[in-house]
Amino acid sequence: MKEHTKWNIFMKFRTLSKWDSPDSCKSLIYFAQLLDEMLFDYTLDTYKPSVMNTPTLGVETLNTIKDVDAGIIQPKNVEHLTAELIHNLSHDRVAQTLLGEAYSAFLNKLKNPKLGAKEKKSIIEMLVIQLPANLYKEKSEELILAELKSPQWERSVIRRLSRNYISLLLYIGFSQNNLKNLAQKFFYYGDNRITSNADAAAFFSSIKLERKKHKIYFIVEPVFLGAEPTFKRLSLATEDAPPEEFSDNPFFKNLQRKNIVSVSNIDALDLYSAREIAENHLKIASSFLNIYHHKDKPTWSNEALVISENDSLKVSESVNPMKKCKDLKHEKAQKRLELLMSEFSLENSSFSKFLRSIQLHSMALKSESVENQLLNLWIALESLVPTETKSNDVATIEHITESIIPFLNISYIDSLIENLARDLLLWDRHKLNAHFKGVPGTKSKHKLANIMILPEYEGTRNSLSSKFRNYSLLSDRFEHITNMISTPASIKSTLDNHQLRLEWQFRRIYRTRNNIVHSGKGQQFTPLLVEHTHNYLDKIFGILVSLASRPQKIRSVTQGFRYVKIIYDQRYETITKNGFIFDIESIRKNLLWD
Repeated sequence: MKEHTKWNIFMKFRTLSKWDSPDSCKSLIYFAQLLDEMLFDYTLDTYKPSVMNTPTLGVETLNTIKDVDAGIIQPKNVEHLTAELIHNLSHDRVAQTLLGEAYSAFLNKLKNPKLGAKEKKSIIEMLVIQLPANLYKEKSEELILAELKSPQWERSVIRRLSRNYISLLLYIGFSQNNLKNLAQKFFYYGDNRITSNADAAAFFSSIKLERKKHKIYFIVEPVFLGAEPTFKRLSLATEDAPPEEFSDNPFFKNLQRKNIVSVSNIDALDLYSAREIAENHLKIASSFLNIYHHKDKPTWSNEALVISENDSLKVSESVNPMKKCKDLKHEKAQKRLELLMSEFSLENSSFSKFLRSIQLHSMALKSESVENQLLNLWIALESLVPTETKSNDVATIEHITESIIPFLNISYIDSLIENLARDLLLWDRHKLNAHFKGVPGTKSKHKLANIMILPEYEGTRNSLSSKFRNYSLLSDRFEHITNMISTPASIKSTLDNHQLRLEWQFRRIYRTRNNIVHSGKGQQFTPLLVEHTHNYLDKIFGILVSLASRPQKIRSVTQGFRYVKIIYDQRYETITKNGFIFDIESIRKNLLWD
């Protein structure tokens, strides 16, 4: 439904001009490109860092056990979390190395269906104790470096280690912007030279697990001073003048009847995360002021001056998680809207239901609080799911999950191929089109799917993959997706694994939603959940709109959910039948959405 205007920044091949010998640093080039993509704000969900890894899952499971004991959530949540923990632990080289002989013992115990609740809790507690953030970070860096230096290095190993590594860093409080800037400076734009794969050690040394005290300055509108009674409690203070050593800093020029507010003693790992924490203090003060002051919204500067012991930096606000999505350009959006209003047709009751969900989506876009964003997005999702299809013996979260997954799975392989086609067009349109000559298909994704799957295009496939040269990330992407969709068996595995991950993710969103409702607090990963939930909702909107437009296939939202499930089930059954073989027509009918 959306196509981001910043897409041309994504999957961009950056120059290797500061690399002395790129041909001998292929593993490090891949690692650098991987980081660049993972830390980009508008990267697709599929290629972002994992929301959770083994140590953070252990902590989440223990917190969930506490919530179960307190009667806040149902015990079944622990079962699903344990399954996710087992899955992650089974593929975690870092945890395996740190746990030593306890690794197999813990894993076998957790897999035992007869394991008692108390013993399970005890095992997970011991697992968390032995996987602290500092040791997990150090061991991750050690294993990544070893793999980078190995003559037999494997991209899949580097990919998994790197995703877990970045996931941990984000979870414990490093800012995505800080990590992105560190990576780009080290690998592409800084003064240092890259001479060998071992240089990764110098990059890791720049990511210091050291918390420092920060003071952050904002420029605020005068109305914000109405919240002054809250300032002391929130470590805020009004400043009559800039600090003497920064009096000439451009940040404090042209105040024009505005005021300076500082936030002190912010404990953070970097300047960017310090700014995010400080701004949350301003948001709380603003919320208190809005209780009594409704007409004027308290606002502050987009930029803030962040000062620590040795550093100072002017830091802009980070991208709102609701805006980390693909948007249509203005002209294209207007045409889509005109088409939607002329062709989109649902019964009145269903149109009202759809409209309400869109309004909740809009409320989430306008909110500055990630907790409110998640609440509005979840209600928007829940309000779309038909109650008529729910059995009395099925829990609400199970019904929502079962209803939404067909929408996300039916378009999953299609989106992988379509986005890969866009990456390839961005890489080299002329080379790609040369390989598309003579391949059937009305769209790039149709031609690409045929090349990647059908044996008669093996020569074309090999020729295309040989052209990527130093673009290791794109080469890996092409090879990885080809393996995911090359046979009916691999497609079944791909869809089953995606469904399992979605089930875990929906339960995590639901648990986080419950925590916000009961305690008013989100989690460290709430912004990431907002991104994922927003993406899920947009996909459902897009499919419902297409089904209710010409040629019309449904007249109600309920029919839309039933239609998608029927079609998805039929496709899945067709692909998984013994003896099924792909051809041009069956690829179009069973893998692609349009």
